Amino acid sequence: MEIRDLVKALLAYDAIAARQWIADCERAKVAWSNIPMPENVSAEELSLAAAVAELMAERSGSPAPKWTRDISANARGVFLVRAAKNMRGNYVKRKAPSLCAGVSSLHRQ
Repeated sequence: MEIRDLVKALLAYDAIAARQWIADCERAKVAWSNIPMPENVSAEELSLAAAVAELMAERSGSPAPKWTRDISANARGVFLVRAAKNMRGNYVKRKAPSLCAGVSSLHRQ
């Protein structure tokens, strides 16, 4: 399993594929601290991969992969829910922060 596949599913708003990837990882008892850094991905994809790896490691009670320390947060944020991308202004941040998984808010909190 490569985290790149999860990132591609998230950016494509493919919630079913993303959930299945996570479920497969849980069944396989993936050690999140050992997830390798994805290769051949954009800066945005790498930032999202780092944020997701850190989040999942924290949830599983394990340390984040070491490579995530070297990845900068995505300054513009990434919306993982299509509806959040279309909302105006700070409405999403004020009213529905769970809809807005901006990498800068996930990464390095």
